[in-house]
Amino acid sequence: MKFKQIINLAIKNIFRSKLKTLTSMLIISTGIITLLLTQGINQGTQKAYQSNFLEKSSLKEIKVLPNIDSNEGLNTDDEKRFSSINHVKETYFPISELTELLDSNSTQIDKLWINSMPGSLAPKPVKGKIYSQENEILLPKNIGGKDTAKYVGKSLKINHIVSKGGKTSVEASVIKVSGIYDESKLNVSKETALASPHFVYSLHADTNGLSVEDMLKFEDFQALSLISDDTESVPNIAKEVENQGYNTEYSLKEVQQMPGLLGMIPLIGTVISLIILLIGAINIGMLTIQNVRNRYSEIGLLKALGFKNHLVIRVFLIETLIVGIASYIIAILIFFVSKLVLNYLIVTKLDGQFTVMSDIKTLAGSLVISLLAPIIGSIIPTIKAGKINPSTALKE
Repeated sequence: MKFKQIINLAIKNIFRSKLKTLTSMLIISTGIITLLLTQGINQGTQKAYQSNFLEKSSLKEIKVLPNIDSNEGLNTDDEKRFSSINHVKETYFPISELTELLDSNSTQIDKLWINSMPGSLAPKPVKGKIYSQENEILLPKNIGGKDTAKYVGKSLKINHIVSKGGKTSVEASVIKVSGIYDESKLNVSKETALASPHFVYSLHADTNGLSVEDMLKFEDFQALSLISDDTESVPNIAKEVENQGYNTEYSLKEVQQMPGLLGMIPLIGTVISLIILLIGAINIGMLTIQNVRNRYSEIGLLKALGFKNHLVIRVFLIETLIVGIASYIIAILIFFVSKLVLNYLIVTKLDGQFTVMSDIKTLAGSLVISLLAPIIGSIIPTIKAGKINPSTALKE
């Protein structure tokens, strides 16, 4: 019998049990879809992890906090002591000052918090550049619903409180907008600008009626930030600080836990997929057993007409492969539709934090699995079908 005739016979036999065959296809397709989606989500989150976390300079920052049992804050003596730790490149006190942002005509734009942050830690501007002069700042993209891109490179004013001789007043200082940044990349409020620590120190000192030197000398701060010269040294620096009785917070601690958490996604997905595929394989096996029983006399007749054992086995295997290929096609179509829908929702609802991905390797692997699952489930009854004795079969 020619191969084409065997294919036609296999297809004809498949449609003898349409509902059961379709059920088997859908079960296998569900397993493949689950596998592709979990792998795609894992690839997307891993890529986002690489770009959004590992490349961030903020991973080099360690925030030192006073011991919870201590009533004292942190001061310049602590700063000097911690700056001597090996691999500590820079230190600063993270403080904020509330100001009022004005345009060049002294018209109020909005209230504005200014956070101290070294330029080495500042996020990459979406427009303009990172501040290099003391009176330069990075504005968020939006302030009070207004786009700030038009202010890049321009001089604006800020009103801030100044204390002198026991009296307070509001004074204006000229600042230059070096660039704007995406505030969603930092854990800050929407109306938060960034500037060099010394500039914010000067604002804070003015508010308290002190010089910057006296303010740093006499004031206790709630936190002190240490900047490592590389991310690998961050845990060691934090450990040394903690050994001195202080608490630490650093982004790298959370980021280091992410690969393990992200790795659970494909693991869980693979386990679920295997369970579903096992059910599909069992279903295919039961369907094959039923087909062999229903076609017992037919198989005996074919063997009496000269069909060899391997030809009978080939017919059943081709039937199984057709089911596997059809299941894969259904799975691929549903997967790509789901991928488009999920990526649209991720972009619109989650600001595109990651995307569901796919690659040739995963798609090819899933094709192999979709073919193997039904073959494994049907191999035993298929071999038995090839060994049927024609004389015995024709008598029944």
